[in-house]
Amino acid sequence: MYLSIIIVLFSLSPDSNFRQDLVEIRNMYEKAASNEKDAIEFADYMENKVAGPNVLIKGYKATSLFLMARYHWNPYSKFSYFNEGKKMLESAINEKPENTELRFLRIGIQNNVPGFLGYNEKINEDKTHLIQKLNKLSDYDLKKRIGSFLLQHIELTETEKKEVENEISKEKYIINTASF
Repeated sequence: MYLSIIIVLFSLSPDSNFRQDLVEIRNMYEKAASNEKDAIEFADYMENKVAGPNVLIKGYKATSLFLMARYHWNPYSKFSYFNEGKKMLESAINEKPENTELRFLRIGIQNNVPGFLGYNEKINEDKTHLIQKLNKLSDYDLKKRIGSFLLQHIELTETEKKEVENEISKEKYIINTASF
């Protein structure tokens, strides 16, 4: 009986809700990168339905701005969204430079923005950080997303590739919000 009460209380805790929200945000972000409709929905969700001082929230809000820049036709609007997203993401990373998920967001953005914008100088730094931290992640959902992204989109040495493949093939871990 006591165990049932503890389980119910844990499932109602703010951390539990945040974990569920975080997975939903990750899923929405992944979808939003594919088409304009989902990008607009993601931007609206991040702007109007997600609140709080959490740096991850700030990071995902920044990514929604980058996605809006991708789909705007007006060059001024594109550049404005890009600059606002860049400023917000860099601010979040400056607050928590060791946050692996923020580094993952940045490498994803930098890998996809046009080179002439000059926002690609941290790709190698972030790649190194992600590979080094991958084995320390207890959040399997995040670990799998990072590993898959690195394998599919980032140039890796054979050693790096094997290390990443090994890490994402390990048993599942639970989401850990302690580092937020």
